[in-house]
Amino acid sequence: MVATRTANALISDAEAKLPPPTPRVHQVEATLDRFKAAHRGLWVGGRATLTTGSVSFHPNSVNRGIHAGALDIEIPLPDIVSIEVLPAFVSSVIAICTPQSTVRIRCFRAIGFARQIAELAGVDLSKAAGGRFRVRLSGD
Repeated sequence: MVATRTANALISDAEAKLPPPTPRVHQVEATLDRFKAAHRGLWVGGRATLTTGSVSFHPNSVNRGIHAGALDIEIPLPDIVSIEVLPAFVSSVIAICTPQSTVRIRCFRAIGFARQIAELAGVDLSKAAGGRFRVRLSGD
Protein backbone atom coordinates (compact mmCIF):
# COMPACT_ATOMS: atom_id res chain seq x y z
CA MET A 1 0.00 0.00 0.00
CA VAL A 2 1.34 3.41 -1.02
CA ALA A 3 -1.39 5.65 0.46
CA THR A 4 -4.90 5.49 1.84
CA ARG A 5 -7.62 8.00 2.64
CA THR A 6 -10.99 7.94 4.32
CA ALA A 7 -13.16 8.96 1.38
CA ASN A 8 -16.52 9.05 -0.34
CA ALA A 9 -16.98 7.77 -3.87
CA LEU A 10 -19.76 8.78 -6.24
CA ILE A 11 -21.22 5.40 -7.20
CA SER A 12 -23.51 5.53 -10.24
CA ASP A 13 -25.46 2.36 -9.56
CA ALA A 14 -25.67 2.64 -5.75
CA GLU A 15 -29.17 2.35 -4.30
CA ALA A 16 -30.13 3.37 -0.77
CA LYS A 17 -31.46 0.55 1.41
CA LEU A 18 -33.84 2.33 3.78
CA PRO A 19 -35.00 0.44 6.86
CA PRO A 20 -38.77 -0.26 6.91
CA PRO A 21 -39.59 2.06 9.83
CA THR A 22 -38.06 5.11 8.09
CA PRO A 23 -40.42 8.05 8.67
CA ARG A 24 -41.83 9.46 5.44
CA VAL A 25 -39.97 6.80 3.47
CA HIS A 26 -41.58 7.81 0.17
CA GLN A 27 -40.40 11.41 0.54
CA VAL A 28 -36.88 10.27 1.43
CA GLU A 29 -36.81 7.91 -1.57
CA ALA A 30 -38.02 10.69 -3.88
CA THR A 31 -35.32 13.05 -2.59
CA LEU A 32 -32.61 10.39 -3.05
CA ASP A 33 -33.86 9.67 -6.58
CA ARG A 34 -33.64 13.37 -7.47
CA PHE A 35 -30.13 13.63 -5.99
CA LYS A 36 -28.99 10.51 -7.83
CA ALA A 37 -30.40 11.81 -11.13
CA ALA A 38 -28.78 15.24 -10.70
CA HIS A 39 -25.38 13.95 -9.59
CA ARG A 40 -25.34 10.67 -11.53
CA GLY A 41 -24.99 8.58 -8.40
CA LEU A 42 -24.92 8.52 -4.62
CA TRP A 43 -21.96 9.33 -2.40
CA VAL A 44 -20.85 6.23 -0.49
CA GLY A 45 -18.43 6.43 2.45
CA GLY A 46 -15.41 4.18 2.78
CA ARG A 47 -11.69 4.05 2.08
CA ALA A 48 -9.66 4.83 -1.05
CA THR A 49 -6.36 2.97 -1.34
CA LEU A 50 -3.44 3.45 -3.72
CA THR A 51 -1.06 0.55 -4.38
CA THR A 52 1.72 0.24 -6.95
CA GLY A 53 -0.76 -1.42 -9.32
CA SER A 54 -4.17 0.17 -8.73
CA VAL A 55 -6.35 2.67 -6.94
CA SER A 56 -9.41 1.23 -5.23
CA PHE A 57 -12.42 2.21 -3.15
CA HIS A 58 -14.21 -0.03 -0.70
CA PRO A 59 -17.20 1.10 1.37
CA ASN A 60 -17.13 0.91 5.15
CA SER A 61 -19.50 -1.44 6.96
CA VAL A 62 -22.10 1.25 7.71
CA ASN A 63 -22.32 2.32 4.06
CA ARG A 64 -22.29 -1.29 2.87
CA GLY A 65 -25.30 -1.81 5.14
CA ILE A 66 -27.31 1.15 3.82
CA HIS A 67 -26.44 0.91 0.11
CA ALA A 68 -27.02 -1.78 -2.49
CA GLY A 69 -25.31 -2.24 -5.84
CA ALA A 70 -21.76 -2.66 -7.08
CA LEU A 71 -20.00 -0.53 -4.46
CA ASP A 72 -16.36 -1.65 -4.78
CA ILE A 73 -14.11 0.03 -7.34
CA GLU A 74 -10.70 -1.11 -8.58
CA ILE A 75 -8.86 0.86 -11.27
CA PRO A 76 -5.58 -0.53 -12.64
CA LEU A 77 -3.08 2.33 -12.89
CA PRO A 78 -2.32 1.68 -16.60
CA ASP A 79 -6.02 2.33 -17.37
CA ILE A 80 -5.91 5.89 -16.01
CA VAL A 81 -5.71 8.53 -18.76
CA SER A 82 -6.10 11.69 -16.65
CA ILE A 83 -6.67 12.96 -13.13
CA GLU A 84 -8.31 16.23 -12.18
CA VAL A 85 -8.83 17.80 -8.76
CA LEU A 86 -12.16 19.59 -8.48
CA PRO A 87 -12.20 22.13 -5.62
CA ALA A 88 -15.19 21.92 -3.32
CA PHE A 89 -16.45 23.64 -0.19
CA VAL A 90 -15.08 21.28 2.47
CA SER A 91 -13.08 18.55 0.75
CA SER A 92 -11.98 18.39 -2.87
CA VAL A 93 -12.97 15.74 -5.41
CA ILE A 94 -10.50 13.68 -7.43
CA ALA A 95 -11.83 12.77 -10.89
CA ILE A 96 -9.98 9.68 -12.14
CA CYS A 97 -10.62 9.19 -15.86
CA THR A 98 -10.27 5.95 -17.81
CA PRO A 99 -11.38 5.29 -21.39
CA GLN A 100 -14.57 3.67 -20.00
CA SER A 101 -15.59 6.01 -17.15
CA THR A 102 -14.76 8.74 -14.67
CA VAL A 103 -14.60 7.83 -10.99
CA ARG A 104 -15.04 10.63 -8.46
CA ILE A 105 -13.54 10.32 -4.99
CA ARG A 106 -13.99 13.01 -2.31
CA CYS A 107 -11.40 13.18 0.48
CA PHE A 108 -9.33 15.51 2.63
CA ARG A 109 -5.81 16.28 1.37
CA ALA A 110 -7.08 15.40 -2.12
CA ILE A 111 -4.34 17.24 -4.03
CA GLY A 112 -1.58 15.24 -2.34
CA PHE A 113 -3.41 11.95 -2.88
CA ALA A 114 -4.12 12.86 -6.52
CA ARG A 115 -0.43 13.71 -7.07
CA GLN A 116 0.57 10.29 -5.77
CA ILE A 117 -1.94 8.57 -8.09
CA ALA A 118 -0.85 10.65 -11.09
CA GLU A 119 2.83 9.95 -10.44
CA LEU A 120 2.34 6.18 -10.25
CA ALA A 121 -0.05 6.17 -13.22
CA GLY A 122 2.30 8.32 -15.30
CA VAL A 123 -0.33 10.93 -16.17
CA ASP A 124 -0.61 14.69 -15.76
CA LEU A 125 -2.62 16.15 -12.91
CA SER A 126 -4.83 19.18 -13.45
CA LYS A 127 -6.89 21.28 -11.10
CA ALA A 128 -10.19 22.82 -12.11
CA ALA A 129 -10.23 26.56 -11.47
CA GLY A 130 -13.62 28.21 -11.32
CA GLY A 131 -15.27 25.14 -12.79
CA ARG A 132 -14.18 25.98 -16.34
CA PHE A 133 -10.42 26.36 -16.58
CA ARG A 134 -7.67 23.92 -15.73
CA VAL A 135 -4.33 24.82 -14.22
CA ARG A 136 -1.62 22.25 -14.90
CA LEU A 137 0.07 21.09 -11.69
CA SER A 138 2.56 18.66 -13.20
CA GLY A 139 3.96 17.70 -16.54
CA ASP A 140 5.16 19.84 -19.44
